[in-house]
Amino acid sequence: MIKLIDLLKEVVNNNTSKLIYHFTSFSSAEKIIQSDRFKPSEAETFFEYDITRILPEYKNVLFFTQDENRFNTEGPSDQCALVLDGTKLSKDYKVISYGDPYEEVVVYTNDKYIPLYPYLNSVIVKNTLQKSKREKFIKFLEDKNIKYSVDYSLETNKKEYLSKLPELKKQFVSSLIKQFPNGFIGYLNTPLSSSQEKNLLDTNSYYSYPTITINEPGKYALKNKFLVKFKIEPKNYEKYINWYVEGDNLVRNPNILNSDNYNGMELYLKGEIKIDSISYL
Repeated sequence: MIKLIDLLKEVVNNNTSKLIYHFTSFSSAEKIIQSDRFKPSEAETFFEYDITRILPEYKNVLFFTQDENRFNTEGPSDQCALVLDGTKLSKDYKVISYGDPYEEVVVYTNDKYIPLYPYLNSVIVKNTLQKSKREKFIKFLEDKNIKYSVDYSLETNKKEYLSKLPELKKQFVSSLIKQFPNGFIGYLNTPLSSSQEKNLLDTNSYYSYPTITINEPGKYALKNKFLVKFKIEPKNYEKYINWYVEGDNLVRNPNILNSDNYNGMELYLKGEIKIDSISYL
């Protein structure tokens, strides 16, 4: 008897886009091309956050997206995209399109490796900001006679954004002052690394480059079961917001500039900030 869930999976399997994209770094792409193979991840390990995506009959998974601009960022893992023929791939492997922004297309297999060349359509060079690495990678592709294209949108967007940066900073500071004329409390929202301990913060009254939430504890603070508080005065707004304003998040979320409610919002701050108090939940 065919289960409804299996029927639905077959439907989405047949609706996989013709072209699918595997984003990775220049160095990783070179290794994949040199070896002519992908190395899938273990499904049980990767799908701990959503076990419904684990198919008992398949041990390994490989991830793609159907949007060539999904990860158009400066991130090291987004330097290029290997473009594959999704239709051809779905004839040889179990392929499910979930519509998820990160694991939008999942290839299921029991094989340790999936060959590249039978399905490779082309390569898109995405991160044009790193010019020397970009040119080295392009030469590598040309030596391998691999078709490629170069997407300059990241470079264009960056230039346009930097030209607006002074005004963006001014708008953001003005918005914070309007909401918090007397300052606000920031809660540390950066998870501690495995090499750190909570008592380290007890003996060090300054913390560098924290991610904080405004006036309300964030999910990491609550998960870690302790609260580290910072008092941010209006005179220091501009001093400490540079990291956030110059970051990629503001470009994607321009509405942050004129938000009516910053309470609970996450900010990325620059510099060493004095810890005011620590409490354990």
